[in-house]
Amino acid sequence: MKARGGVAKAGEVIPYVFCLGSDGKTSKSAQADHAFHPDEFRRKDSGLKIGTPNTGQPDKPASSHIIAVVDFDFYLSQQVLPPIERLCEEIEGTDRARLAECLGMCRLR
Repeated sequence: MKARGGVAKAGEVIPYVFCLGSDGKTSKSAQADHAFHPDEFRRKDSGLKIGTPNTGQPDKPASSHIIAVVDFDFYLSQQVLPPIERLCEEIEGTDRARLAECLGMCRLR
């Protein structure tokens, strides 16, 4: 963010979108390498466009753009599944694997 001219103060909440790596898979490298501020997608000169998980193609193709695909698996496994798991822990017959399956996750991390 600083490299792009942005400023952040201690305690400030900074929005971001995690995207897949260039190989189309959840990145094992530093999260910051695949996190983008939403404004980067809004600015016409940023070169970033959001693509779809299946094709990696943006809604309106543009050859000069970098296609960023949102890492839905990250959001499901790290931000959606844990609170659902806590909410359902008292329900007999539920477990992490079953909840993940219901969320459409093919695998757990």
